[in-house]
Amino acid sequence: MTGDEGGEPGPEEPEAEKPEAEEPQAQEPEEPGPTPCAVHPGSAAEAACDHCGTFSCGVCLRDVSDQRFCQACIDSRRVSVGRTPWEERASLGWLSALWQTVKAVTMAPTSFFRDIEATGRLPEAAGFCLLVAIPGSIVGAAMQFLIGGVTAMLPLLGLDNPGFPTGNEAGFQLLSTGAQAAFVLIFSAPLAVVGSVISGCIHHFGLRLVGGGEKGLEASVKGSLYASAVRFWACIPLFKFVTDIWTLVLQAIAYCQIHRNPGWKGAFAVLYATCLCLLSACGIGLIAAVVIAGVGSSGLGF
Repeated sequence: MTGDEGGEPGPEEPEAEKPEAEEPQAQEPEEPGPTPCAVHPGSAAEAACDHCGTFSCGVCLRDVSDQRFCQACIDSRRVSVGRTPWEERASLGWLSALWQTVKAVTMAPTSFFRDIEATGRLPEAAGFCLLVAIPGSIVGAAMQFLIGGVTAMLPLLGLDNPGFPTGNEAGFQLLSTGAQAAFVLIFSAPLAVVGSVISGCIHHFGLRLVGGGEKGLEASVKGSLYASAVRFWACIPLFKFVTDIWTLVLQAIAYCQIHRNPGWKGAFAVLYATCLCLLSACGIGLIAAVVIAGVGSSGLGF
């Protein structure tokens, strides 16, 4: 008989051991990927815009002084980046924009040229150069006519001197002085623009000689045009020579700040061109002196 038949409990069968549950292994957290640019999702963001906070890549960001702005803020003009007061004349007004630009270049040239947009708006810079040269042109023409006219009129006042013109000579000198004053009045300002453009081109070549000028010829020409802002002060009589020297100094500063070059490169670009012009003038003068001396010794007088 079995234990079940007699009612006696049989030996208990050992319970099957339950397999121990495997403890879940701790998974290492995945490193987050780079934050994508809001405009170019395929590119990693370099930084957030300092104005709106949008994460942007290097293509969308613009460095201005110690800040970085996205292209959307710049295009929508939520921030004024790289624009001179003259380029904001639609909101500032023409006279205010002209004066603020002259004042900024005169008083704080380093920050002005450091923050300026390197390229673009070149015709506006040329127009600014033309306008700031007009007051000096007017004063220069008036001084030219005044000095020449007074000299021509002295004999009529009873002041006789062998060096003063007399009779028809006085009339001719007065006419000649008027023509010279008209030339200065009409052509001085446009020639200032042409001279600034040529200077920018020559100076840029000097920058390239020493490994500077990375932002291109247009940036150098634009800097040269805005450096002429101090020509406005030629409206002070007899101040033109000072403004010419001042313009050269500002051009050197402009090239250094716009191209982010060391100071000596901007100085070299300006000084090499100045020395080149002086040597050329001396060479031309020497050739002219030799020709005149040769003509005089041959007896072929004029």
